[in-house]
Amino acid sequence: MVKASATGDFKTAFSLTEDYLQQIKQERSNAEKAIMIVKQILSGGVPESSHLFKRKEVSEYLGISMDSLRNWEMNGLLTVKRKQNGYHVYTDEDIQRLIIIRYLKCVNYSLEAILQMLRQLSENPDTDIAVILNRPIGNCRPNHKNICYPINYGYIQGVVAPDGEEQNAYTPGVNYSLKEFTGRIIAIVQSRRKMGGSA
Repeated sequence: MVKASATGDFKTAFSLTEDYLQQIKQERSNAEKAIMIVKQILSGGVPESSHLFKRKEVSEYLGISMDSLRNWEMNGLLTVKRKQNGYHVYTDEDIQRLIIIRYLKCVNYSLEAILQMLRQLSENPDTDIAVILNRPIGNCRPNHKNICYPINYGYIQGVVAPDGEEQNAYTPGVNYSLKEFTGRIIAIVQSRRKMGGSA
């Protein structure tokens, strides 16, 4: 977009911008679906279904390549049933799991990090997460005394974000200073400044 604009090719720049905006809308839609599914799983509201889909149907429906589906299965992110004829078949529950995986891959989570999160979610959806709050509400940054934290801010020990650092975490709704907090993840936010997320 920028290069096309700089060279005066505004028609191409406009077309690229429209494509980019469409991609952003699709990513937002994917993220909203993933969040809704996680909320359903956490509340125990995922309905049972008897629908079965072939790998190609799932690939086309979700816009995920068949190679990615195979890779995710080989890395343990998903265990897919087989029919007697050997074909892989996907249930509605598998598709919901794939939507979550797709979103987390889009925001650059590693397969290993996604696997850890999915295992925790599968084993105990009521799992509480322990957060170390090393920047409590009201404290100021050491090198910038005029910048103070309006919210308790810290990290989830042992969970690595896509930027290689421990996963940032915040405690909205708690209006007093804390050093530690245990609770459930209610949202994942992706920063525009760096590829990562906050819980």
